[in-house]
Amino acid sequence: MDINSFLPDEMLYNVFSLLPRKSLLMVLLVCRRWREVGESPWFWASSSLRVTLDNLSQISELLAGRRWMALSCIVVREVSNELLTSVVDHRSIKRLEMNYLDLSLVDPELLATAVADREVVDMRSCRLTNTQATAIFTVISNGSRLKSLEIGPMTNLSTLEPSMMAKAVNRLERAEMRGTHISKEQVSSILNQAVTHTRLHFLDLRGNWSMGEVPLEQVRAARRNIREVYCK
Repeated sequence: MDINSFLPDEMLYNVFSLLPRKSLLMVLLVCRRWREVGESPWFWASSSLRVTLDNLSQISELLAGRRWMALSCIVVREVSNELLTSVVDHRSIKRLEMNYLDLSLVDPELLATAVADREVVDMRSCRLTNTQATAIFTVISNGSRLKSLEIGPMTNLSTLEPSMMAKAVNRLERAEMRGTHISKEQVSSILNQAVTHTRLHFLDLRGNWSMGEVPLEQVRAARRNIREVYCK
């Protein structure tokens, strides 16, 4: 007697929902029916998918599958233009983590679209070219889904046009740009715009030598509209 014939899908969903991810992966191997139930996007929506050298060539196929239809977070440790194209096409991904990567060979416009179409992007340990940085901030300045952006000292942002950069940063809710070599003019433009209109709740510019040249009055004025501002 096959017990499967007496178990409605609703019962399997209830049982599978109690399992940790490792056990759920084992459930998928039991039989075809359990696999069909266990691969429901609902079970995997809160999971993160990690991209490594071992699975980079398979990621496009994985993202197109039923299991990851509701994926909300992807952690990238190896990158390619094909991967970014798949990320752009996958609208459910809200968080993109790209750390410890040299992105200099990635198409600038494709990278900018992949970043701007997310809600949260962490690139603190990535190396970006000037062209890539310009493309990203230009897209953000024109309006995007992005709410939080973190960029670190491996990227030099000093070549960005100050007013465009300020417009992009003030469209975000959270911006962290520690040690990114931003200039006094860029900082002043960001803070001045924040006085008149900003969505920022959190701004971290620590590690930039130019902060020592910015008048304290500008920082204080920006703090009236930004809940948290870290400069030194």
